[in-house]
Amino acid sequence: HQSSKEWKELSGKPFVQILDPATGTGTFLKHTILLIYKTLIEKWEKEGFSREKINQLWNDYVPKHLLTRIYGFELMMAPYAVCHMKLGLVLKETGYKFKDNHRLQVFLTNALEPPNAEAGLPLFDAYIADEVRNANDAKAFKRFSVVIGNPPYAGISSNHGEWITRLIDTYRFVDGQPLAEKKVWLKNDYVKFLRLSQNIVDVAGQGIVGMITDHSYLDSPTFRGLRNSMLRSFSNICILNLHGNSKRRENAPNGEADENVFDITQGVAIGFYVRGGRTDSSVYYSDIWGERAQKYDQLVDSSVSKMNFSLIVPKPAFYSFVPISMSAAKEYSLGWFIGDVFSLGSNGVQTSRDSLVLAASRKELTDRFDWIRSDAVTDAEICKACGVEDKSFWSLRNARKALRVDRNWASRVIAYTYRPFDNCWLYASSNFVHRLRREVMQHMEHANLALCVGRAGLVVDGAWNLVFTTKTICDHNLFYRGSSLNLPLYRYHDSDDLIKQGRSHNIEYQFSVELARILKQNLNRHTNLPEGITPEDIFHYAYAMFYSPDYRSRYAEFLKMDFPRLPLTSSLELFRELAKLGGTLVALHMMESPKLDEHITKWVGGKSLEVENITYSDETVWIDKAKTEGFQEVPEPVWGFHIGGYQVCEKWLKDRKGRKLSKDDIEHYQKIVVALSETIRLMAEIEKAIEKHGGWPGAFKQKE
Repeated sequence: HQSSKEWKELSGKPFVQILDPATGTGTFLKHTILLIYKTLIEKWEKEGFSREKINQLWNDYVPKHLLTRIYGFELMMAPYAVCHMKLGLVLKETGYKFKDNHRLQVFLTNALEPPNAEAGLPLFDAYIADEVRNANDAKAFKRFSVVIGNPPYAGISSNHGEWITRLIDTYRFVDGQPLAEKKVWLKNDYVKFLRLSQNIVDVAGQGIVGMITDHSYLDSPTFRGLRNSMLRSFSNICILNLHGNSKRRENAPNGEADENVFDITQGVAIGFYVRGGRTDSSVYYSDIWGERAQKYDQLVDSSVSKMNFSLIVPKPAFYSFVPISMSAAKEYSLGWFIGDVFSLGSNGVQTSRDSLVLAASRKELTDRFDWIRSDAVTDAEICKACGVEDKSFWSLRNARKALRVDRNWASRVIAYTYRPFDNCWLYASSNFVHRLRREVMQHMEHANLALCVGRAGLVVDGAWNLVFTTKTICDHNLFYRGSSLNLPLYRYHDSDDLIKQGRSHNIEYQFSVELARILKQNLNRHTNLPEGITPEDIFHYAYAMFYSPDYRSRYAEFLKMDFPRLPLTSSLELFRELAKLGGTLVALHMMESPKLDEHITKWVGGKSLEVENITYSDETVWIDKAKTEGFQEVPEPVWGFHIGGYQVCEKWLKDRKGRKLSKDDIEHYQKIVVALSETIRLMAEIEKAIEKHGGWPGAFKQKE
């Protein structure tokens, strides 16, 4: 655009701002300067200028239109100093000769702070005072049409300034409505830099943002407000997803390994955001899979114009920046949101101090808290022994005071579902546990069953897997990533009114009405359920549906974004078949099925029984380095079976590393293997039942 009218109008005005506290502003500025240098040299050579004239033109251009228009904000002193040195050398190599009054517009400042934020800092000398003034002037009075950077991906951000926090609040709304999330994870530094860049271009009225960041914001539910805001600010959005997310265990579509372009676990994406004259927004998407070297080669050889971008249409309410199937989206949306099937539900218990409030046995935990009650033990001894420390919201001293006057303290030791197939004991007191979720978990202290489902789930081998069941209260991190939504089957009532005492099912009335209509059954006025259908039938039907392999793969792209939706069938026969299969699954997962006693593995080895090093080979799970002790005849699909982020057979043993397995431990592990083997078999049976009744989507009549 060097000769265009727009370029001439911008001449002499600020052009590029670099925000890059992660790797050093100098890297981006160096490539920007070299790109401009290369472009101008090619232009002048085509116009027939001599080498001497070109050198003169370059020396005229740099002080007037380059140094005055490219700005860098750098937070750290070392990259700041290196940046000045590096760019001085780069410009010298191009033939530019610095003069006394020429300087680089790279300032030592926090880009996430507003103008004048540094004014209160002690000014040790005139140079620092001048640096502060220049940085503030750039923030307050300059306008930038291009912003590029590689911000840090720091979930626990140290940037809590009021100004940037207020800007980020824009991302807490979608189409003017609050996100309605209990937790909104918008504190990551890269999100703040995206918001800052968006604001800079909004103020300028037009421009381009180019950022390489964590790719989580492309489809995570938490960031739907961000995406909605970006669509309002920018007329063209181009997303290049570089994947490489080891947390999601991403694999290339052809099944081959996918590597990150950096040495990090988060996936990476490059985003180009263009604000022009249009009021509508077009979003284009492309991605690169494979090994790191392959990705580097493609990036070196490509440009935005050469990439094979596809137009996508982000739709309410998630406004996803990744492609989704519109036909599958409509089909999926007609299912019942699982939170609307049950009246009451909440996240799992968040202890914030597992090592203090959890134990493998009731006696161990009771003895521990009897010791904690003792006046002979100091707070420091407890903190050291249990690996805890005081927080702004919790004090061990105050918790101990409450414990000593609690006459019923021993009764607070209750059974607890910690991980899939891994139960322990919890000291369930709000004085020691961060979030007990009493409004829901109180119902799990009685005979009950709860459906545990996750949101934005891991997709392992193309399948979603965030579903389990429990009959006790359960942990926040049941599925490893994020919290589980726990939906009790029954609600217990404690009332002076004898009629209201006892329990009632937790199934939503509107769901019951719809299910009765679809199944062509009358609604029982006493149970508020379809005639002949029990609460357990509905629970088991949902459980079977969520273990359907085709359901998991067919709707994988939507299951990555939200809690699952439940398709309904109009066939009473299929409903009952699936409910029966789901009931069998629940019994297996609750370790209550008689099938679990039919072990398919055998223990081999000596008597040490200590979990030292877990490996798998020749259908054997070894627990020692020498591979002399372990469980034989563990099928490979069972060994690799995941529930959430946990590879069950490996995780259970990892949590016991350094401990000796008891006879009960060995038997329990053998039952886990049976349960998983049967789960795999039953998942195939679920698919056969669906196929027999018309397959997907014909077997299901969704609500209108």
